[in-house]
Amino acid sequence: MTYHLQSQWRSRAWVGGAVLATLATVAVSLTAAAPASADKVTTAAVVQSQHGRGGGPGWGGGGWWSTTTTSSTSTSTSTTASTTSSGQPSYGPGRGWRWARVCTVIRHRYHLRGRWFWRVTTWRCRWARVRAHSQGYVAATTTTTVPPTTSSSTTSTSTTTTTVPPSTNCSSAATGTALDRTGWVATSNTTPSSSDAPGNALDGNLSTRFSTGTGQAVGQYLQVDLGEPQSFNQLEMLVPGSPTDFARGYNVDVSNNGSSWTTVATCTGTGTTEVASFPTQTAQYVAVVLTAADSTYWWSVDELYLLGTETALNRASWVAGTNTTPSSADAPGNALDGNLSTRFSTDAPQAVGQYFDVDMGAAQTFNQLQMDVPNSPNDYARGYNVEVSNDGSTWTTVASGTGTGPTETVVFPTQTAQYVMVVLTAVDSTYWWSIDEFNLYTTS
Repeated sequence: MTYHLQSQWRSRAWVGGAVLATLATVAVSLTAAAPASADKVTTAAVVQSQHGRGGGPGWGGGGWWSTTTTSSTSTSTSTTASTTSSGQPSYGPGRGWRWARVCTVIRHRYHLRGRWFWRVTTWRCRWARVRAHSQGYVAATTTTTVPPTTSSSTTSTSTTTTTVPPSTNCSSAATGTALDRTGWVATSNTTPSSSDAPGNALDGNLSTRFSTGTGQAVGQYLQVDLGEPQSFNQLEMLVPGSPTDFARGYNVDVSNNGSSWTTVATCTGTGTTEVASFPTQTAQYVAVVLTAADSTYWWSVDELYLLGTETALNRASWVAGTNTTPSSADAPGNALDGNLSTRFSTDAPQAVGQYFDVDMGAAQTFNQLQMDVPNSPNDYARGYNVEVSNDGSTWTTVASGTGTGPTETVVFPTQTAQYVMVVLTAVDSTYWWSIDEFNLYTTS
């Protein structure tokens, strides 16, 4: 049933310090369901609005205004419809169109034991377009048009590709070997206190921590620069000292340049040890980025680890060579015999261009090389390149390193090749170059 209601209203507005009163007519169109039974019905519409500045040519406003109108039929119950809208206050008479939020309440009135009672059954809100005339005439018509919503976007200098591999596991236990964190640098876009600095997550001490110092928010991150590309397939975050500060939701992103990122895992935190497993990645940068908020608890990380499962390749058929002239006791093959008490050695001071190479007999896949010389701790390579080849004549450099001690490990993007060569790039006129054991590893 549709009721067309019309009545007059009186408004007061301030103009130049004087109070003006205007008289206008309001027309309201209400649609309601027909009553279930007929006896007496009273339907009232109350419209209230507050006009704002601007809004249309010549629009000035009209202060607060209201109207009430009533119509009756025969029904056993009484229904009242009330419509209100509100905007911003304004001053002075004017004219123009304005959008207003119109809310309608429909109530039933019933009689019980000599008393009348009201019950609210419907509350509806819609947008109405209201026109104010300088003479005070206002026509209010309910409509179903909703003003368009506003959206915004933020442009960043970095890019992220959110392609999560199907083999991501956010609930597995840490099973790999932790990577050496020497030289790693941690940063964050939060502003923690000096006692909660990002570097604390890499110091090997569970009594220190990185912490945001504020409630968890989407976009907060902890980023680690590994110094060079390394291979890994698990990330572990520990926070036993602050057990409620685990990340509620997060992505694991990797990058080789610190600006273009790929998401390799998306997880929901459930406790103080958080482990994300994913397909093996070779990258220099890793970031944990929050995807869920928690206004109560901070985000803290006592220790962050990257892990991988390294498997040494079988060296049974490998053949080693060199362009140096060692004695028979220091032959190249000694670096492949599994015996740390024997060695390969140049038997001469280190010089640029000296090399040690290995023919594996067939192409194999690997991403890590390790040279150990514990029995001649000063004979480690001062500087070197790692090169690979499939034919023994055309070579590609996959890594460069600077030696600092008797165990030298270099990680690089996964390679599939038959030949591997280490070529010296630095000179040491005092110490020879020696290798007790040479190994290649694949990370799985």
